[in-house]
Amino acid sequence: MGTSLQVYYSRPENETGEEQKEMRLSLKNRLLILLSITMLTAFVLISVLNYSTARRAITHEITSSSLPLLRENIYSEIREDFIPSMNIASMMATDSFLKNWALAGEEDTDQIIQYLQEIRDKYTYKSTFFVSALTGRYYHYDGILKNISSEDPHDIWFYDFIRSGKDFELDVDSDEAAQNRLTIFFNYRVEDYNGKLLGVTGVGIVMDDFAGYLRNRQEKYNRRIFLTDHQGLIQAHSDTAKVEREFITIKPGISSIAQDILLAEDTPLNATYTGGHGKVLVTSRYIPAIDWFLIVEQDENTALSSTRAALIRTILIGIAASLLIILFSTLTINRYHARLEELATTDSLTGCANRRELERQLERLHYRKARYGSDVALIIIDVDNFKRLNDTRGHQVGDQVLKVLTDTIQESIRPDDTLARWGGDEFVILIEDNLNAARTIAERLRYFFFKNWTEQKQEGPAISLSMGIAELGNTEDIASLIQKADGALYRAKRSGKDRIEIS
Repeated sequence: MGTSLQVYYSRPENETGEEQKEMRLSLKNRLLILLSITMLTAFVLISVLNYSTARRAITHEITSSSLPLLRENIYSEIREDFIPSMNIASMMATDSFLKNWALAGEEDTDQIIQYLQEIRDKYTYKSTFFVSALTGRYYHYDGILKNISSEDPHDIWFYDFIRSGKDFELDVDSDEAAQNRLTIFFNYRVEDYNGKLLGVTGVGIVMDDFAGYLRNRQEKYNRRIFLTDHQGLIQAHSDTAKVEREFITIKPGISSIAQDILLAEDTPLNATYTGGHGKVLVTSRYIPAIDWFLIVEQDENTALSSTRAALIRTILIGIAASLLIILFSTLTINRYHARLEELATTDSLTGCANRRELERQLERLHYRKARYGSDVALIIIDVDNFKRLNDTRGHQVGDQVLKVLTDTIQESIRPDDTLARWGGDEFVILIEDNLNAARTIAERLRYFFFKNWTEQKQEGPAISLSMGIAELGNTEDIASLIQKADGALYRAKRSGKDRIEIS
């Protein structure tokens, strides 16, 4: 026979299970709120500390790293963007047509003019030219511009280039053939097949085009980019109105470091000055090929604004991520909480209620009996010959018997009835009804269990059910109800098993 069921408390229904559940939910909610506050507070504090650290370091990082790196990138891009023009000028200097035409005495000028015009049209240059060292003629795509002279200041570039012995030179000068527009010339030395000088050829791009190039880079990198000569006069700028009109040596703000920039020919310079909108970060580099200084500026406020925006985005993303983590944590806790609740109230083998849940249901129905006069009946079930079956067929078959019994009981009782495993091979059915209803359930259960187990075709001792039924009296307590049902079960066992006895 089963062990006695002990009841440790006797409180009204509204003060037992529901209150305990509410207390557990309240504790869980407090823990989740505490977790949420802790995570969000920690994340915000860490973000603020990180921002504070970044703010202190950003000026140093820009002046010592990112701005110089950008300067070098722009420096390299300027050189790389000039390479196509240099290659075209080099191709012209080595073109056999140009050499042969010059060696032939420069007789047919239409040929050289057409040649220069074709180069200009094909590559969209503003200027293409050939200056003959033999005749001194300056051939242009539009005709013979003039005869050069060492006395003409506009022609000094030619004689200086020849004396330098260099094959190539980048020269910035006004273009007499284009209303003296400031032009960047790519000059290449032309020699005959024996290395004798024939002249200088090349192409030119106007400063407006170069200003457009600077404007494009300025928009791309969000920095101010311009170039000056050794006197500090701006020679190239995205705003052409400043070209050859503004000196950095007298411009407010940058004038404080202008001399440092113009004297730094050997090594790049990193510096700062105070402008009209706060501190300005500056880096510069001398470009020997064109004899200009490349200057790149960035407002510190702009840099900090970008960093602040990035940090705000990071905080928002972090908060969103924290909320997702909290959501997933809540779902996980709820899932495991439900699982723990199930483990705390469910028998692991059969899936029906355990003794703890049975005690709670007994207290609930005892309260309803006392308050509303509800009928309460209890059925205790014992599997006949279960021990012999375990000994002869093993526990695996025994477990199968208990599962078949559980399934059969679940099919035989109503949704509001309670099925609990009391211990071993003993089960309890608790119903809110009278003895007749309990007996009907018991009879149905005994029949269907025999039928279901027979279908298993298991060998071994015969398996049947003995049951004891009792009804809770008006003045009885739970212990009395259990004692009566247990006594009825005992009589069923003593009377030959496979029976139902009512107390």
